[in-house]
Amino acid sequence: MADAAPDARARKIADQALGRRGEAVAEATALGRGWQPWRRNVRVDGAEVDLAMLRKTGEQTELLVAEVKTSRAPIADLVGRWPMRRQRRLWRAAELLCEACGADRVEVALITVVLQGDRQVVTWWVAQAPLDCSRSGSAPC
Repeated sequence: MADAAPDARARKIADQALGRRGEAVAEATALGRGWQPWRRNVRVDGAEVDLAMLRKTGEQTELLVAEVKTSRAPIADLVGRWPMRRQRRLWRAAELLCEACGADRVEVALITVVLQGDRQVVTWWVAQAPLDCSRSGSAPC
């Protein structure tokens, strides 16, 4: 019987490469929306943030905290892939990152990337309305 470990390692390497490609596509999409890279694949308070990007709008600095999900087939079960507990963890991480970069507003998003041959389908899902991070004391940032 052949050793299954090499197959498992090969699958893991292929999955990691797919994930990196999806993150690059998501980052390029965010760049097209005016976001600039700040941090990538950072762990904050128990959550992994795939992309943390900044953008200036007038006098305000906005922070994007995104989780990227990449697939070779359409993602049918979005709720199952991005449960509320994971969204809450990302919001906690976003609050800490907001403080670290001095952002005035933050957006938490799931960016799905479906790669089918040369075709790339990117969908941007916002967790909820952007959080106002003004220092007035009313916001968690």
